[in-house]
Amino acid sequence: MDAVMNLLVALIIAIGLFFLLRNINLWYFRINEGIDKMDKQIELLEQIKNHLSNGHVTVNSDNNNKAFSNKEASNKVESYTKSNNVYTLTNGDKYEVVQDGDFFYFEYSNKKYYYADINAAENSLNEIAIGKDPSKKDLVSVKNK
Repeated sequence: MDAVMNLLVALIIAIGLFFLLRNINLWYFRINEGIDKMDKQIELLEQIKNHLSNGHVTVNSDNNNKAFSNKEASNKVESYTKSNNVYTLTNGDKYEVVQDGDFFYFEYSNKKYYYADINAAENSLNEIAIGKDPSKKDLVSVKNK
């Protein structure tokens, strides 16, 4: 009877230790799993930083792997050549950016598009060159020709 009692006490102690240590092990491995995930995030953020500093963005996921430039991401492509404020788009259309007082404008579709600065006008010409309507960002006014 003494042996059975010792065996029963040992079994109860073993079961108690199992449940106690199980919780400690699960807690410990959850922390390690979180640290591993954070290390992976840091690695991916460093990759993104490196690609951005090189002028590229890389999108990685389980289903796709795409790389594109920042210019493509913002739909701003080098789509014109400039010579003395005359912009020749890649499709051959020519637009002249004219300064009128404090504003810059160009004519498109029988309208004059006025912008606060020449960069905004150039960005709008980029939009036209890629087949979009002129940009409304920094647009001051549109007047009929």
